[in-house]
Amino acid sequence: MLKGKVAEKEQAEELAEQKFKVELAVRDKEWAKTSSDKEDELSELKQKFKDLIMIYKKNKRELEEAKVQLRESEDVIENYKGLMNTLTHAKDKALEELEKADSKIFGLMKTLNVL
Repeated sequence: MLKGKVAEKEQAEELAEQKFKVELAVRDKEWAKTSSDKEDELSELKQKFKDLIMIYKKNKRELEEAKVQLRESEDVIENYKGLMNTLTHAKDKALEELEKADSKIFGLMKTLNVL
């Protein structure tokens, strides 16, 4: 009877050990699948990050080009303003000279009694 209980206990321990090994194998398999899924997810995230970096670099480059074009446009506007100021000054001078000439002509005509 004692041998039967010892054998029964050994058999129960062996079954428990086998059950434990099966549970470990199942957990290992699940972990491997989870690990593989996580690695795939990580790879996807790395690729998305690389794509975002490329987009950032492209946008940064385009922004720098736009800044250069803006500076060039501002220079053109400043040159235009300077040119307009010069033309306005020249027009004002021409009007002054025209008024002087008109005044002289009026004075000469008055002197000649043409009026």
